[in-house]
Amino acid sequence: MCSPVSPKVRGPGLSDMQQYSQWLAIRHEANLFPMKEDLAMWLANLLGKEITAETFMEKLDNGALLCQLAETLQEKFKDSNSENRLGENLPGKKIPCRANAPSGSFFARDNTANFLSWCRDVGVGDTCLFESEGLVLHKQPREVCLCLLELGRIAARFGVEPSGLIKLEKEIEETLAVPPPSPSPSPPKSPGKKSTGKLLDDAVQHISEDPPCKCPSKFCVERLSQGRYRVGEKILFIRVNYFFSNCKLS
Repeated sequence: MCSPVSPKVRGPGLSDMQQYSQWLAIRHEANLFPMKEDLAMWLANLLGKEITAETFMEKLDNGALLCQLAETLQEKFKDSNSENRLGENLPGKKIPCRANAPSGSFFARDNTANFLSWCRDVGVGDTCLFESEGLVLHKQPREVCLCLLELGRIAARFGVEPSGLIKLEKEIEETLAVPPPSPSPSPPKSPGKKSTGKLLDDAVQHISEDPPCKCPSKFCVERLSQGRYRVGEKILFIRVNYFFSNCKLS
């Protein structure tokens, strides 16, 4: 099956630097939105707070929720370490925090610095950390997201349910680690409810045959295994997201 795929979107030229900077900021924000959305759901489930992709930086920028996250994960790490006798040397200190620190204030920076210090103690590398100013002044949203994703990977080792992106990352690693099975005759089809894999294949085929766009470029879509497709020269992993009732590509 073949599907039209949008050609690369070209930005404005460098002759107008202001227009180019605005376009670049919009592109960066659009690329970050799926990460913010995924992490907002993870934080909301862990902390019982209302956080969305749209309010992600505003909710975190005084550092108080991050300190609460550190306290919550620290307790979960401690419980898991005791139950499973992991023997890991984990911090057990209380994280200093001013819960009502005003956004942009010194106390917001102090809260953030305390969170970052705790992240180092649990094994988050310096390359995955951000600057306190980067959160407080909203200068480093990408670095904030990457830091929380790395923290989610560490938390998963202690039995904490990770975010959807980390789960998908694990699925992809496991899929790539297993050699594809040799082709075998398909079993006879039996009437009844379609499997998730069949529903996904049908959805991908429908989009490839009747795309929502009128792009001139076309690429062949080839099914490699369940949830794994070759689109042109790229291999994509596609999963059904029932929460949003659509397909997500990674």
